[in-house]
Amino acid sequence: MKFTPRSLAPKPVLSEVDLRNRWLDNYSQNSRNENNGFLTRFCEINGTDAVKVLQEDNKVIEGFLIKYYRQRETEHRVPPTISKEIRAILGYFKSNRDIPLMGLPRWLTKTHPNWFEGNKLLTHDELRAMIRTQDLTDRKAVICFLAQTGQRVGILTGLKWKLIENLADNWGLVNVPPKLLNILNQNVNKHNRRYKFLIHPETMSLIRQIPRDETDFVWHFKMAKTENARDKMGNTKWGKRRMQEVVEDARDKVPELREVPEPTSSGRTQHKVHTHTLRPFWKDRMQKAGVNEVTLQYLMGHKIRDAGTYDRGLFTQENLLTEYKKAEPFLGGLLSGMLTHNGMKE
Repeated sequence: MKFTPRSLAPKPVLSEVDLRNRWLDNYSQNSRNENNGFLTRFCEINGTDAVKVLQEDNKVIEGFLIKYYRQRETEHRVPPTISKEIRAILGYFKSNRDIPLMGLPRWLTKTHPNWFEGNKLLTHDELRAMIRTQDLTDRKAVICFLAQTGQRVGILTGLKWKLIENLADNWGLVNVPPKLLNILNQNVNKHNRRYKFLIHPETMSLIRQIPRDETDFVWHFKMAKTENARDKMGNTKWGKRRMQEVVEDARDKVPELREVPEPTSSGRTQHKVHTHTLRPFWKDRMQKAGVNEVTLQYLMGHKIRDAGTYDRGLFTQENLLTEYKKAEPFLGGLLSGMLTHNGMKE
């Protein structure tokens, strides 16, 4: 019998459904239908299908992306929205090709640098200024939590008291279940896999002061203090939009952070400071502290491709706490001058 090296053996041919599913498995249930629609539209615009397009070389695919971008512009989609669609489509190639496309095409980043140069990397002083602008403890805690845990804003919408009430005040370890449901019963754990993250003592000190109500959600309050605004918002539950409003309000009260790029043809503008801006701040601080990359990806809730990594004892409480303590000088101090021995100053 003639032996065929594995590297030369023909690869099994997958159906379009299998190819799409392999790609969509990287996304939460809430994003799958949306991203699947982007790929379908991409194929329609370029007169191809999801199987044939994988056989094209990178130059042809980049031409397809340009055509897709221009067509979506005629459909009155703004650049940030189109960039989201293109990133999702690039994920399809990354999941199903040996030589994936790397990042966004250069023509796109040059055409609209304001949209793709990345979020503003906030400094400690800027974050402290944002926190100081907020009068209510739960609003201060939103900013502090995002900056000192590196979590997606969706995690806040699903965070329940039962997950944190028994945690230590110094570096509380949160075990995020595969299904972390928000008030709308949506799973906010994007990769449906159990993972852990630690809450900084400063953030814990704020969370302990948030008043509890009849729900089990930590952030589940009306945001306004005035009767008129309260009536207007009613019993609206805290969601991603509510978190964004906290960050936007804090941003707009700090003069150095008010800059806004030129509006697009549709009149919409894109601020560089929003809820996700605090995630790169945390990542930058952790990298400067020397935290290893695999642990960093795990703590951010990213899916680690080598599934065996989860079983090698890298993510024990002791190991994670050791990594976080490295970052203490880089993450701490956001509440400097705002805390007394009894908690928040009035």
